[in-house]
Parts: sequence; structure tokens; C-alpha cells
Amino acid sequence: MILGVSESTERRRGTRHSAYLAAEVVIEPGTARIAITKDVSDSGLLLLTRVALTEGQLVKLLIYRPGEEDRPLELSGRVVRREPLSRRELGTWREKVAFAFDQPQAELAAEFAALVEKQAVESTIPPPFDTT
Repeated sequence: MILGVSESTERRRGTRHSAYLAAEVVIEPGTARIAITKDVSDSGLLLLTRVALTEGQLVKLLIYRPGEEDRPLELSGRVVRREPLSRRELGTWREKVAFAFDQPQAELAAEFAALVEKQAVESTIPPPFDTT
């Protein structure tokens, strides 16, 4: 069942930091499926994926961070809810899934916060002048 999340049913505990990073969902050993992070806090993250997941399902996530692509961060936890996709998300992705970490991830949340700041600055820098 896909649940909509309204302000009155908001269950997030920590500050969310929006950042899109490559990820993989590992349902069983040797089977990884592509995903992308949407936001993260120290207790969990929201993920876009093509994998059909169910509430309560235990999964492992591999998160590929900038500059660390050869060493993905491995996290484990549980699917806590599914949400409807927005119009922009339709087509590429099939699922928007909230994932709760087994252990708090304060360092990951801080890393996402720094990445959001960096991306905001970089997106406001005009491209270099082309002299060719």
C-alpha cells in the first residue's frame, strides 16, 4: 500500500538534507538494484528506486558519495513507508521509499548537509567565459 504523507502525519525526527546521490538496494546477497537518494537525516533517508519494496522489509543500501565512488557506504535498515511519486519522478522510478537505519548516522547527515551547501554555491557560479 502506498501512503501519502501530509503535514499532520509527518514522522520525521531529524532535519532532512536534500541531496541526490547514486545508491544501490541490496535485497539478497549478489543482487543490487539502482536507486538514488532524495534526502537524508541521521535516522533514515528517502530513496527513489525501481525495486518493489514492502513496508518492514530489511535491506542493505550502498551509497556512492562524491570522491568516494570506489568505496560505497554500506548501511542496513528497514523500509518504513512508501510514498506516491511526483510527476517529475514518474517514468524513471517506480518507488519512493522511506528507509530507517539500524543505527543513527549523524556523520552521514552532516556529510549531506555539507554537500547541499556545496551544491547550492556551485549552482550559483556562472560558467567560465569561452574565448574560443
